[in-house]
Parts: sequence; C-alpha cells; structure tokens
Amino acid sequence: MNDLSKLRASASVVIAATPETLYDMLTDISRMGEWSPAKNVLPDREFENRSQVVVADRPEEFAWIVGGIDEGHARWGYTFTAVDGGTRVDESWTVVRLTDRLKEMTEERAEGLVERGRAGIEETLANLKRVAEASLAVATPEG
Repeated sequence: MNDLSKLRASASVVIAATPETLYDMLTDISRMGEWSPAKNVLPDREFENRSQVVVADRPEEFAWIVGGIDEGHARWGYTFTAVDGGTRVDESWTVVRLTDRLKEMTEERAEGLVERGRAGIEETLANLKRVAEASLAVATPEG
C-alpha cells in the first residue's frame, strides 16, 4: 500500500450542545473511554500509542498525531461548527506517513483498516452525542 489518499476516514454528527461544551468534553482525556472504543485492536494484535497534540484551538478544532510530529503516522482530529440545533462535530483519521508496516499492507488489509477506522469514528460520535445530550438533559431539567 503506497497510496496515502486511500488511508483516511471521517464522519460527522450534529449534537445538541455548544462547540465549547463539546470541545471541553473531547479534550478531557480522562473521559475518552465514555465515547471512544479506546483500544487499538487489529486482527493480530492489540497495542497502545503515544500521541502529540498538534491543534488545540478552542472551540473550533482539536487534533493530534499518533506517534508525535517527527515519527507519527496518523492524524486524528475533531472540528466543531455551530449549526441550527447545536454543533456539527467532524471526526477524521488520516495516515500522514507510511510506516514499513503500512507499506507492506495488502489492498484488502488497508481497506479493512479504513473500515475499522470509520466504524470507530461512527461509534465514538454516536456515544459522544448520547453522553453530551444526556448530560445536558440532566443539567437543564424541564420545569
């Protein structure tokens, strides 16, 4: 696999909350397990990564590079856009540097990687929406 343009995934959701609220939720790393699958699992292994934040522009964008700027291979990020009914949250994942492991990956395996990335993004956004909107409902009871 040598085509970086194929190694990306993204999705978006509208959440009934402000960009500031959602940015603060997503940048509180201690809460990530509430919405993210939070595990790096491949068919043949499970692993952890260290990341480096590359954009922290409250409340518009938050992004990081897995492995850090110098050695990193993937960029994950969120953007927050105020819209009618709340905020559109876009999550994306993009390979920014081909590692030896990625270069050796078959087309079929690369497609699986992208599909798992997209599924993880969709799960994360759905969970974030559920948690954020439930929190707001509790914080602002009708009455």
